[in-house]
Amino acid sequence: MVDQTKPGQVLVGDFQSPMTNEHTGENQRVDAVQFIELTQSTLSSLASLELSGEPVDAIRCYLTGDRTNDEVEVSAYTITDKHGVSRKAYKAKINIYRKNSAPIFLGLQDSELDHHS
Repeated sequence: MVDQTKPGQVLVGDFQSPMTNEHTGENQRVDAVQFIELTQSTLSSLASLELSGEPVDAIRCYLTGDRTNDEVEVSAYTITDKHGVSRKAYKAKINIYRKNSAPIFLGLQDSELDHHS
């Protein structure tokens, strides 16, 4: 998967992970898309960090895809390695907003990539 990643691109592999439901306290299995969505509130707790000497205001991580109306439909991509093994992955963006400096953007927009990586 790494061999086919473009410079600056962030990929999230497809996975299943146990996670505790904060409302019910029950353990549940979530996929990569759900995991990224559910961890947004945890990312807000990192806002007190400093990055390059500047306090962090907010961190946002999301998976990219096709925009339809006002929503983004997350797109999964199949990547085949040099051994012929195929894996599903998602393109991600991470935006870090700082108090007195320009934001830091990690990952690439879909428009900067071939649509069938």
